[in-house]
Amino acid sequence: MVMANEPVYRNVLVWVDFSQSCPRLMEQAAVIARGSGGGGAVLHVVHACTPPWMKLHYRSPAEASSEKERNAYEARELARLRECVGPVVERTPGLDVRYAVLFGVDPAQEVLEYGRRVHADLLVMHAERPTGLLGAMEKRLDPTVRMESELDAPVLVLRGD
Repeated sequence: MVMANEPVYRNVLVWVDFSQSCPRLMEQAAVIARGSGGGGAVLHVVHACTPPWMKLHYRSPAEASSEKERNAYEARELARLRECVGPVVERTPGLDVRYAVLFGVDPAQEVLEYGRRVHADLLVMHAERPTGLLGAMEKRLDPTVRMESELDAPVLVLRGD
């Protein structure tokens, strides 16, 4: 039952980074999705990365990998994503879960663009605890700060253990 002042989320975007916090991240997202207006929320579970063919190479990206290699890499990452979150999804029947693997030079930008495309109204993500060694520079580089300022949705950040 949702109280009158509780937010209702319909499109929950979960950015999975394969850290040890992945199960806890998915548990939180599942609780939010299940409790949001009696169900009906979609969990968009994504992994964003810079694949080998987009990294700096002595060859051009087209020469660095074939389409077959790129498709195989995407299939492996998608299987890895499903394996990471699968136990939580299995324990939470009735969830509408959609998976995506996003490739780009800037993974945070890929997540932002995906979030806009699916009209995400909440982003759930993991981030390591800031060390404080770099001060303002560290905050500027922290993807959580960027997400909060650029995505028109609240961001739930689960900090590292």
